[in-house]
Amino acid sequence: MTQPPEDPTPPPPGDQTPPPSYEQQWPVQPAPGAPWPQYGSPYEQPQAPKSGTNGFAIAALIFGIIPICFLGLIFGIVALVQTGKSGQKGKGLAIAGIVLNVIWLVAGVTIAVVSSLDNADRDSTGTITKSGKVSVFDLKVGDCFNGLDNVKMGDTIFTLDGVPCSKLHQGEVYAEAPINEASYPGPESLQRSGETPCKDKLQQVAPKHYANRDVGVIWIYPEKDAWSRGDHHYSCIAISVGRSTGSITD
Repeated sequence: MTQPPEDPTPPPPGDQTPPPSYEQQWPVQPAPGAPWPQYGSPYEQPQAPKSGTNGFAIAALIFGIIPICFLGLIFGIVALVQTGKSGQKGKGLAIAGIVLNVIWLVAGVTIAVVSSLDNADRDSTGTITKSGKVSVFDLKVGDCFNGLDNVKMGDTIFTLDGVPCSKLHQGEVYAEAPINEASYPGPESLQRSGETPCKDKLQQVAPKHYANRDVGVIWIYPEKDAWSRGDHHYSCIAISVGRSTGSITD
C-alpha cells in the first residue's frame, strides 16, 4: 500500500510566507478609522525624587527672618506641599519660616493692641474724654495736651499726651490755618511762615487772650510725606504759662 504524501498540496515555488503565529495579537495595519493599538506596561514606573533643596523653602526662611508682608508664611506652605510630593529637601526650612512668620504676626498684633490701649479716648463728637497718646496726624481743634516740656522749634513730633481740657494741660489746638503753597515749601520756610496765620486765628477765636498776650503761640506743620498725603495746614497751638484748665475759646 502506498501512503499519501504528508502535504498533498505543497506551496508553489517561491512562496515563502510563514504561517500565521498565534502570538500575534494585533494586525499590522488597523482597519480604516480604527485607532492604532497602544503598547506599554500597565504599571506606572516610579519617579526618582528630585534632588536639591526646594526654592520656596529657602525663601520661606529668608522672609521669616526678614518679614515682608508675611510672604514667608505663604512660601512655607507652598514648600511643604511641594516637598511632600517631590521628595526634595527643605521641609525643615519651610517649617522654620512658618514659625518665624507666626511669631512676627503675634508680636505685631500684641504691639498694636498695647498701643491702642495707650491711646486717648474720644466721644462721638471727637472730644478727648480719657488721657492717652494722640498722633499729631489726628490732632483736632479743641484738643488739649501735655508733653511739650522738652520740645524745641524744628523738632519732629509724632505723638502728644492728650488730656480732657477740664484737666491741667500745657497746650490747646485752637485753630487750623491753611498753607497756601502750590508745592511743599520746606521745613525752614514753614517754621517761619506759620506765625502770622496762627496769630491771626488767635485774634479771631480768643481776642481776650490775644490782647492780653497771656498765651504763646506755636504751630505744627506737615513734613514732606504728610504733605504728599494731602496735609496742607498748620495746627495752631496756644501755650499757657504753667498749666491751666478749660479752653481759651470759652
